[in-house]
Amino acid sequence: MFMATIVGETKLCVKVLLGKLVDGDFKDFFEKPCYYQMKWLKTTLKSLQAILEDVDEENIPNLIVGHWLYKLKYAVLEVDYLFDEISSETLQSKLEEVAEYGTLTPTSPLERLNSE
Repeated sequence: MFMATIVGETKLCVKVLLGKLVDGDFKDFFEKPCYYQMKWLKTTLKSLQAILEDVDEENIPNLIVGHWLYKLKYAVLEVDYLFDEISSETLQSKLEEVAEYGTLTPTSPLERLNSE
């Protein structure tokens, strides 16, 4: 029962994190300046999804695997928390920019360089 629960929770955490990478402000803000890092992270998360599917299908009752899944789940949650913090900071910055200038200017440093 423990393994099924931790596998399900970890799969959900990875799915949510992967969703944040492909949608929304986070993607828009980081995709250009950090393209290769974002691509690597997406590939890694997709690989983790495949591993978690295998673990789920095999129903491996191994304590070492369970401990690894537990640590993986919390590592993914920490990254998710970091993404939320970055998204919040990005949104706050955009709101301050609109309040100051009445419109948004390019948010990425590369976009700023290209617009000058």
